[in-house]
This record gives sequence, structure tokens and C-alpha cells, in this order.
Amino acid sequence: MTCYASPDGLGFGTHWDCSASFILQIEGSKRWRFSAEPAVQWPPTLLPNASVVQEMMDRYPWLQVRFPEEEDEETFLEQVLTPGDVLFLPAGTWHKARAIEYSLALTVACPPMTAADFVDDVIRGHLSSSVNWRCNVPPVPMEATPPERLPVVVKRFFDVRLSELREHVQALRAEDLYETWTHHVASFDTPFKMDDRPRAEEVKVTDTLILGHDFPLRYVARPSDGAVSLYYLDNRVDLAYEALPLVKAMLKRSSFPAHLATGWLGKDFEWQDVKPVLQELVQAGILRIDRVEK
Repeated sequence: MTCYASPDGLGFGTHWDCSASFILQIEGSKRWRFSAEPAVQWPPTLLPNASVVQEMMDRYPWLQVRFPEEEDEETFLEQVLTPGDVLFLPAGTWHKARAIEYSLALTVACPPMTAADFVDDVIRGHLSSSVNWRCNVPPVPMEATPPERLPVVVKRFFDVRLSELREHVQALRAEDLYETWTHHVASFDTPFKMDDRPRAEEVKVTDTLILGHDFPLRYVARPSDGAVSLYYLDNRVDLAYEALPLVKAMLKRSSFPAHLATGWLGKDFEWQDVKPVLQELVQAGILRIDRVEK
């Protein structure tokens, strides 16, 4: 979210954003002009002004879009926003804005998470286990660098890395993206510290526990690591793999008596075994204690 305070007559020139946006007018008013449809469906990057149009098309040859001239902008739609108004602009929509006397507004951007983002995250994490993928590309003296091709030592380095990349991509499955997908859909980043919560009250065997449903709760099982990870808000809670039956049973309910959790873990577990698990989930906000004091 970004806050814009604009004096009379000032604002942005014609451009598009690579993310969808909601504009919330708070004070004053602002005149918006925008294309009836996106110029490009989900453009690969922001286009801030006309000076970078050719550079962008050189980088993305399929992006054959010219910057609109004044006669093109005559077809733009127009809307004056006043306090309480909300305008939605899909990604890739040409738009411009000017304040009328004074404007204070919030822009809520919704950045896309593309398939390329997820694949890059997974591949980078895997390949970075090799020092050859973490180190610098071999440096070469400028006087030894031919102007028309890669230096031999750099080409050799890239050839080996690309061979490794092809081998990894061929072995990649959609299921390998699950953990990365889970992290992004079940958590969020916040500038406010959320780890200074007061210590949660102690869980008792007689308590009723309520599962938090304010945000998605996801889990990733890692049998090879002996762990199961829960994602909720900006928390990742790691539990022993033996807690997986408890997690599965818990997600099927909106609330449950605390003493039932012992049975979910199996006959070899007692209350003192399950209590620390429930206590950690309460501390993270995943569970809440519903206790009627007598």
C-alpha cells in the first residue's frame, strides 16, 4: 500500500503497472483517465513513461505496444474520485491522474505471483546447494574480453551451469512446488513485529480449543526430515513428524476438547506429550483457548 498526497494539478503521467491496483480516495479529489481495457494482459514489468517503451520491446519482442499519443488518449475513460470512492485498475491498463486542488489517496497494489516466480524460487533453492551456483561468474580482464562474444572461461562456466540447470528442470515435478506455493498463499509479510506476543496462558486438559480461521492454515509434511511445518499469518511452526495425525485431525474441526488430541497421536502418548504441541499452536495464534471461568 502506498499513500499519495498531491497538490493541485499534479499526479502521474500516462503509464501502466504490472500489478492490479485499488485506488482509495481519502481526502480531496483526483481526476483519473484510463484505457477501457488493458493494453497488455499481465505485462512483465512496470512501464513508467514513454522513454522506456523501445527498451521494453527490445527485451520482450512479443510486446508490440506503442505509447499512446494524445489522439489515442481521447478514447480514455474519465472518472473524478472524491472521498470514499474506489477505483480498480487491472494490470496493464494505461492511466494518468491529476489532483483537483488537493488529493490524498491510497493505492493498494496486488503483485502477481507467476509460475516463473515459483519455479525460480524452487530451482534457486536447489541449485544453491552447490558452491558453483553461489559464487561469482569468473572475472576476466577488460582487455582480454572480445567485443562480439563471451570470453572462453565465462562461456565454459555458463555451459556447465546450463547443463546442470537442464538436468534439474527435466526432473522437476509440479509436486516439488508445493512447499513454495504453501508459503506464499498461507503467509504474509508485515512491517509490524508480531513475535513479541505476551506469553499465552497455559493449556489445560479440560480446555476447549478453537482453530483460527481468519487466514489460511497450511502444512507441509517432511518425513525425510522428521518434521511437519504449519504456515499461518507470518508464522511457520515446526513440529515433530509424529504430530502429523494431530494436525490432520485438527484441520477437520472448528473446535475440539484438548484431551482428544492425546488420542489423535496414538496410544503411546500421554497428556504431557501433547500439551507442549498445543501450547506452541496457541502461542502462534493457530489455536485459541475457549475457557469459561467458574
